[in-house]
Amino acid sequence: MEHVQITVETQGEVSLIKLGGKIIGDAVPEFEATLRDQMAEVGLQLILDMQAVELLDSTGLGVLVGCYTSLRRRGGGIMLTYVPPHIKEILQLTRLNAVFDLYESNKEALDALKGS
Repeated sequence: MEHVQITVETQGEVSLIKLGGKIIGDAVPEFEATLRDQMAEVGLQLILDMQAVELLDSTGLGVLVGCYTSLRRRGGGIMLTYVPPHIKEILQLTRLNAVFDLYESNKEALDALKGS
């Protein structure tokens, strides 16, 4: 079984979700459950700190897109922070870099939310 590390911090109606490890295979259901729980319990804005993500497969990407779509319909969104080069490359190849807002830091993402 693959392992993903997930730490959740809430700041008002924003969930900051720090991710690590491999978001592939058997780890994807836990990843999806965390995102959906935060969407239901906290609010419409998720910040995903990707700094320690080693791998992200197509199933993990599918979860990101599904949650993004659900949040956008309700006026929310997903912001990605500290995206490592190998994950940025996947986003560029799939053209999802045009869908997700990427930020250099969690503070930058939080500041962007305050400004919106």
